[in-house]
Amino acid sequence: MAIQSDGDMLMTSSALWTAAKHRIPLLMVMHNNQSYYNSEEHGIEVAKFRKRDVGNAGIGTHVDDPAIDFAVMAKSFGVNGEGPVRNPADLRPAIERGVKYVKEKQLPYLVDVIAEPR
Repeated sequence: MAIQSDGDMLMTSSALWTAAKHRIPLLMVMHNNQSYYNSEEHGIEVAKFRKRDVGNAGIGTHVDDPAIDFAVMAKSFGVNGEGPVRNPADLRPAIERGVKYVKEKQLPYLVDVIAEPR
């Protein structure tokens, strides 16, 4: 099992194809905060230091309009998946389905989980 950040997945999405190609039994749980948050956090700190508006830190770092559907993206690379999971009550069943899929099929599976707030 891997907890996968959304920003890193956007930069290295070909890893999905590699997992599918080599039939790697892997459960990927997306930590989807819809932001390149490391960059956003840095922008906030720089803005504070320079006494500027921290509200601008999300410009160029938010990836939510349009939202990225990582389950659809995974499927385009040959990896089954589901989501986005928004309701915490739906998280456990989604992960359980993923674990079952990986164990039975010995293939990768992705669960896209919206992590709020940013």
